[in-house]
Amino acid sequence: MRGYANNIRDEITGLVRRKYCLDYLRALVSAVPTSELPAIGVILLDLDGFKPINDTYGHSAGDRALAAIGGILKAAIRIERGTDVVAHVPADGVDPSVARAGGDEFLALLQLREAGDLLPVTERIRRRVNDPERQRAHGYHLDLRLVASIGGVGCDLRSVPRTFTVDMLVDRLIRLADQEMYKSKKDGLLHVALAQFADGNALEVREMVA
Repeated sequence: MRGYANNIRDEITGLVRRKYCLDYLRALVSAVPTSELPAIGVILLDLDGFKPINDTYGHSAGDRALAAIGGILKAAIRIERGTDVVAHVPADGVDPSVARAGGDEFLALLQLREAGDLLPVTERIRRRVNDPERQRAHGYHLDLRLVASIGGVGCDLRSVPRTFTVDMLVDRLIRLADQEMYKSKKDGLLHVALAQFADGNALEVREMVA
């Protein structure tokens, strides 16, 4: 079991790799939504100005930056379980809800009481990830401050039509979160989309910017 856990973890951050987080997302969207957990949230986070850290201070400094952001992100999601509920308790000790998605990008999944709860969660993540004191507390001590672009999408699973397959929904949610993240990278703001299916399988998207 320990060898399995080591195999699915990113060696720099200790988080799971993207594949296993996406497997968890597929499990979430394929489950029957309950009245307590009817919605999910998908968050993508990308570090701005990460390349100069590697170029100026070396890859070991870059690794410390990634590990710090991964630790802050995971801790920020776990604070208020009454709002951002992460119900999954892994029997093998491997939490699939937060991943290093590759490079300087991270992926996080939430089970929510309502899709709109995603906004306060992402606001808290942005505050904490961009906080130099928290960065230092997690082992990053360079003068180059770490700043993240963050985008997310919240979706009420009760609105998903039966014609939508699990893979179709996963692909749509990841693409929406990615679009919101790149909007954040362009203007420095926080972008969150709330997605709900309407009649005719049309996806209605309402954007919230902070």
